[in-house]
Amino acid sequence: MLKYLIAVVEGLLLYSTVIGLLFATAKQQNRKKQTISVLTGVFAGIGFAIVIACLTQFTTIIKRGYWNIWFMIIGIGAAVIYSVCLWISAGKKKGRIHGAVWSAAGGVLAGDMIAYSLPAVLMFPGEFVLADESVFSTEFLLKFIGYLLGFLIIILTAVAVYRVVRVLSAGWIRTLFTVVLALFCVTASGVLIQSMFNRWIKVSSGLFGYSSFVVNNFNGFLTGVLLIALIFPIALIAVSGGKNEEYSNPAQRRRIRAAGRGKRRWAVFLIVLFGIGIFTLTGLKSYNEREVTLSPAEPFELAGEEIHIPSQQIEDGHLHRFAYKASDNTEVRFIVIKKNEASYGVGLDACDICGETGYYERDGQVVCKLCDVVMNKSTIGFKGGCNPIPLAYTMANGQMVIKTGDLEAEKSRFSK
Repeated sequence: MLKYLIAVVEGLLLYSTVIGLLFATAKQQNRKKQTISVLTGVFAGIGFAIVIACLTQFTTIIKRGYWNIWFMIIGIGAAVIYSVCLWISAGKKKGRIHGAVWSAAGGVLAGDMIAYSLPAVLMFPGEFVLADESVFSTEFLLKFIGYLLGFLIIILTAVAVYRVVRVLSAGWIRTLFTVVLALFCVTASGVLIQSMFNRWIKVSSGLFGYSSFVVNNFNGFLTGVLLIALIFPIALIAVSGGKNEEYSNPAQRRRIRAAGRGKRRWAVFLIVLFGIGIFTLTGLKSYNEREVTLSPAEPFELAGEEIHIPSQQIEDGHLHRFAYKASDNTEVRFIVIKKNEASYGVGLDACDICGETGYYERDGQVVCKLCDVVMNKSTIGFKGGCNPIPLAYTMANGQMVIKTGDLEAEKSRFSK
């Protein structure tokens, strides 16, 4: 659940904040054409993202690295043009060309951000069904709830940003929006350089180092954007008291106060949403990515070319891990778990998808350490998905017997 909540927030929060700012700026400037342009960009971006997600999921036509180059070039260009137009709007003379360019830049920026960020998020549900996981299982439901909660946070943030920023002064919007767009350009340039590395041009070590720093610290830059954007609701709370507004009768005064309370509620709501976003990117992400320590290997009896494990050692229904030292000193791990009264799930502590990262037990379930997929116990011992690689065994004289030759044959899957 947490994995997909974090992934959606991490992937879309920056762009939803900017899109909310684009709509708010158009409203504050009373530019209907600019609003229509941004709205058109949003729908075009969603449509394009759906097409890219489908082509990526079901074909090999789309190469995301190639597309990312163009998305970042267009996004940085549109952000720079929009910022320039935003500051030109502070002057007294604003012609049709300025308005057309400004509107177009806003629409292109909105569409570009969505087309770049949304496809990867749309493909997350495809991961829910790994390892033949049923859509009616609790695990699937929890993942889907986390996924939807992430989208709810993203949508509410965009709406709250719009409701808060649209009533602020043009000066506040110009200054803070420019800072936000500058941080966007920094993150976009990092992705651009990384995507271009050894693709179109040879990137210098200095630029590649800059790119790596930006990409590896993306959440830090995103948190910085949210902290800066917190100035918007704080500023609204400061100016929404209505004390300096004139009124001619008590009814008008009550209306002014009610409007002020509404503004402050949206401001507080936005502060809460930004707080949730920052906590998701820091505390929740740190908790979700904490290192899982595999349980230690249990003892067994080695008799010639056979491993003997007493049945009473493995009949409690919990996961048991064992390690055999192969002829070249490679540690070959395997796991055993009793599935029902008649059978055991036996396999290597590795799979064909995630390699030798291993499995662990969580709340009575067997979970892949790398991808967090929960195994269906009844399928352990069979090929498919993220299941452990099956390992043959027999039961004799109250003991499980595994041939060391079968483990020797699989030692290449494990590092020495």
